[in-house]
Amino acid sequence: MKKFLLPLFCFLFYTISVFSQVPKDAKLTSIRQVNSTIEFSVKSSETFYVGNNTFVLKVGNASFSLYRQETEDGDASGRLVFLIPESDYLRFMDADRIYLTYGQLSEESEEDDLIDVCRQVPARCKFLGMFAKSLLTK
Repeated sequence: MKKFLLPLFCFLFYTISVFSQVPKDAKLTSIRQVNSTIEFSVKSSETFYVGNNTFVLKVGNASFSLYRQETEDGDASGRLVFLIPESDYLRFMDADRIYLTYGQLSEESEEDDLIDVCRQVPARCKFLGMFAKSLLTK
């Protein structure tokens, strides 16, 4: 029986520790326009692991899951570049909250729900800051 419990415990501990999640130090680093697409770049010193889900950028009430994943110079750091149509970008309001989530949360998620999700372990959500049109560079 003891021979069975130790491997089981090790397996469960390992499984929990490698769960895909939003890196703790993820931050919004730039918003720039490329033709009719607005690119929101989110960077981390850790790699963004994609398991059986996808990352979603939430700005105000809008959610976006179209992105490309990049690394810099082959190191472990990572970057997600979310591709947002200009027509959607124009609907954003100054002071809209920006979140990065691992997986699609309910469209009806209230602000309090997102704050609670951001506090959970493993981290499925990260508050990235407040939106301002002045952040856009061309």
